[in-house]
Amino acid sequence: MKKNKLNIMIVMIGILVVVSACGNVTEEKQLETAQNVKQENGNRDGLQSETTNSAFNANFEKGVFVDFGKDNDPLLNEQIKENLKVTLEAQTNGDKEAFRNTFKTPETGDAYLGVIGDYKFTDIGLVQKDTTKNQILVEVQGELARETAIDSAALTYYFASDPDGNWSLVAID
Repeated sequence: MKKNKLNIMIVMIGILVVVSACGNVTEEKQLETAQNVKQENGNRDGLQSETTNSAFNANFEKGVFVDFGKDNDPLLNEQIKENLKVTLEAQTNGDKEAFRNTFKTPETGDAYLGVIGDYKFTDIGLVQKDTTKNQILVEVQGELARETAIDSAALTYYFASDPDGNWSLVAID
């Protein structure tokens, strides 16, 4: 009888081990399935987010839409206008080399690479002369498309002339 009890106990332990092992496989499979579902949902959410952002940005047209001929401010000479056009185009198109070349020195341009972005420039704002530094300040207005919003933007471009009278960009604020 002791032998029967021992055999029954061994069989029950064996069954318990098998059932326990099956339970672990099931739990592992459930965990794996849950992770796959999360990944699929994450991918679907990512696609939806991209679609939403694309739809959101579809109404936004980046570029330079400034009418440079309309502004007759004598401070805004042709050389500054041309330099400003090139700067704005490079800024909206992400052309880092052209952007850098509009500055007095390329190293200065490097410091302002962070202002390259999805801009829609529409108007010239205030144009003024800073007599303390002998610079011309030109405000450009428009919009900036961010990931989730389109914000109003106004940037001021600082131009200075060299001893030969050539104007170049020295700063953006």
